[in-house]
Amino acid sequence: MTGSISTVIYWLLILLFGAFGYWLQSWPKAELAARRRLRDWRKTTGTVTSSHLEETQGARLSLPDRLLKMKADVYKPVISYTYLVGNKTYQSSKYKNSFVARGEEWVSQDPKITADILAAHPPGQTVTVTYDPDDPATAYLELDSSISRLLVFRISGILLLLSAALFFMRSAYSASNDMLAGRTPPPVAAVFPFPSVEIRAGITGRLGLTCQYNGIYHETYESWLCKNPTGAASASVHVYSRKQALEKTDYLIAKASQPDAPAFFAYLFQVALPQSNPLRLRAWIAKTAPSLSQTGDRAETSIDNVLFVLSVPSKNTLQLDIGEFRQ
Repeated sequence: MTGSISTVIYWLLILLFGAFGYWLQSWPKAELAARRRLRDWRKTTGTVTSSHLEETQGARLSLPDRLLKMKADVYKPVISYTYLVGNKTYQSSKYKNSFVARGEEWVSQDPKITADILAAHPPGQTVTVTYDPDDPATAYLELDSSISRLLVFRISGILLLLSAALFFMRSAYSASNDMLAGRTPPPVAAVFPFPSVEIRAGITGRLGLTCQYNGIYHETYESWLCKNPTGAASASVHVYSRKQALEKTDYLIAKASQPDAPAFFAYLFQVALPQSNPLRLRAWIAKTAPSLSQTGDRAETSIDNVLFVLSVPSKNTLQLDIGEFRQ
C-alpha cells in the first residue's frame, strides 16, 4: 500500500513539475519578444502639458498577486506631454511601461513615490520621449527594456521541464525493469528427480565415494566431486546442480576403469534414476563399449528421455555423461 501511494505521489510530482515548468517558460515569451523590440525605439524631446495622480482601488499589481488573487490600491502618474516626430505633433500620457505585451503601464502601491514623480514633471518641463518608430503615437517617458527577470523565469521553467522529463524517464526505466523482472521464464524441470544432497548421499552410501564441493561451473552450476576416499582413481562422479536452485540436479559425469565401469554405471543409474530399469543401460553399455576402442570415441542414447553419452577419455577408462545442462 505504501509503495502504491509513493508511486502516485511520484507521478503527481512529475505532472506538477511538467505543468508548472511549461507555464513558467511559456508566459514570458511574448513579453521577451516585446521588450527586445523596445531596443529599436527612438528618442525625441517633448513638453509636459499637465500631470495628475490616478488611483485604482482593488487592483492586482503583480504576477504573484494575480495567482493568489490578491488586490491592493495602486497609484499611476498620468503625465500628459506633446512631442514632435518628423513634421507631426503627437500627444501621450504614458509615464513608464510594465508588461508591454499586455499594454500595461507602471503603477506603484506607494502614493509618495508617485507624487515625487509628478513633482519632477511639472507643466512646461522639457522631457525625453521614447517612441515606437513603427507607431509614433505610442511613447513613454521611461522605458524598461530589461529582460533579466524574464529570462530567470524562462530558464527556471525549462529546468523544471527537464527535471520532469528526467523523472519520467527514470520512472519509465524502473517500470520497464520491473516488467522484465516480472516476466520470469517458466521453471525448467531438473533432469534428476532428487536434489544434489540426496544424490550425493546415495553415491556415498551406495558407491562408497566421498563428495566434496568443487566450485562454480559456468557461473550457473555448483559442482561436487565424489571419489574414493583412499585416493585411488578407479572411479569418480561429478554432480552438477543449478546455483540458484540446488534442488535441481541436471548433470552427472562418471568415470571408471574397465572392466568395472558397466557395473559402476549401473549402480549410479539406480541412485540417480531409481524409477528406470538399469538393465537397459547395462545392455547398451555392453553393446556399445567394445566399439569405443580409441581415446575420444563416443556414443549416445536416450533412456526414459534422459541423454546418456559413453566415451573413452583415456586408455582403459570409460566415461558416462548422464543428463544435460539446462538454464
